[in-house]
Amino acid sequence: MVRVVREVENNLLKRKEVEVEIQHIGKSTPSRKELVAELAKQLSGSEDTIIVKKIHGSNTVGHSVVQTFLYNKKEDVPKSLSDFMDVRISGKKPKSQEAAAKPAK
Repeated sequence: MVRVVREVENNLLKRKEVEVEIQHIGKSTPSRKELVAELAKQLSGSEDTIIVKKIHGSNTVGHSVVQTFLYNKKEDVPKSLSDFMDVRISGKKPKSQEAAAKPAK
């Protein structure tokens, strides 16, 4: 169950800043990928324009608060946030960190 707690229009950054409560009683905290899919349905947006910035688990079992950004269109999403989400969802390191992790010959 998803419930919108707070929604603020940020015209300067061309996005809505939305805070939602997620009820997931008896289950683990949903992944960012699952949250993006659910939020796209709930907020009438595209998965490409939704950034899940933070997931705050609370002391109450089965309850989380999620901070999200919903951009007007895909071109409005900053490259740094898009890359951040790709890394967080896939679990892979960014290419710049992979190159730095390899030992020199």
